[in-house]
Amino acid sequence: MVGVTKINNTQQLLKAYEQSGRRVMHLQRAVDPFDLFVRAIGIGPQVHIVRYDPDAPLHDRYKVDFFFVDGEEWSVLQDTCLTINAFFGWEFNSCESLRKEGTFYPIDFANACPDFQVTSLHFHFPELVKNMIRWSLFCAATGRKKALNLDWAPFFEIAKKDLPYRERLAGYAKIARERMEHDRFQEFVAKHLSHLDEVTWEFFGTDMAKGFVRQKVAALFPPHEVEVFTDHFFGLIQFWRKCEADRMNSVKEQAAAAAAAAEVVTTPEAVSTPEVTTPEAVSTPEVATPEPAKAEPAITAETAPAAEAAAPEPAAFAPVKPAAPPKGGKGKKVKN
Repeated sequence: MVGVTKINNTQQLLKAYEQSGRRVMHLQRAVDPFDLFVRAIGIGPQVHIVRYDPDAPLHDRYKVDFFFVDGEEWSVLQDTCLTINAFFGWEFNSCESLRKEGTFYPIDFANACPDFQVTSLHFHFPELVKNMIRWSLFCAATGRKKALNLDWAPFFEIAKKDLPYRERLAGYAKIARERMEHDRFQEFVAKHLSHLDEVTWEFFGTDMAKGFVRQKVAALFPPHEVEVFTDHFFGLIQFWRKCEADRMNSVKEQAAAAAAAAEVVTTPEAVSTPEVTTPEAVSTPEVATPEPAKAEPAITAETAPAAEAAAPEPAAFAPVKPAAPPKGGKGKKVKN
């Protein structure tokens, strides 16, 4: 954030206005106090949500945190980000929101080229790289054309209706997903990029990936901090790989369990005993009653064959604990 000033009284407002010079200045009500700051990063119809700390050093603002919102809150943040991006015609943007008393308030959503550096995103970087690859390939392969004009009429039609806020937001987001070709995009990814998770997981464990991290660190940090922060950021990426391996293995186990449950084992019915007519005064012949046919043994569900050119099964390993940066210099103590 640049040029943001907290105003407590009229004198501070006048001073901030005079100091703004030729910059466009707008006044908004502060959301204070708040209990959660999040940043939702939208790339096409994909939204990645991160807990954010604007007061931390740049390399520690995007927190490594899980389950900081519930399912409905996650849905609200996704719908909000998609609505804002589609309304303004942005396909790559981040939307910052503050939560106060259970309600999220968008506060900064004009970031049409948001931070995308590994030195800022670290743990989250591989996930956003995947999102960018998916969207870029989809746009290139399908010949997606960018709309030259904004059409706000459908949004305003929903705004005219007397609907609760959540229903209006859902209506806006529906328009956004249609404009982002959400369904077509998902079909494209499932058909052509189903292997991307494994490829990304494998790449970010290579020396080449670490070399790219070092190059970025060297461009931003003083020489004496390069190795320390290279190990730090790459260590956080390895923690992402551990989490990603757990997720992919869980998905495979669930798929195998579903396949096993879907197997239907048919047991042949027992052979009925034939009826024998016994004439009067004639001894009843002995009739051998065939035993009921035995049920076929249960079919053991086989594991589905691996996809072609699938990456090796991710191996579980302990997360890498980043080294602490040296005292002094540009780098501050890093929270892991």
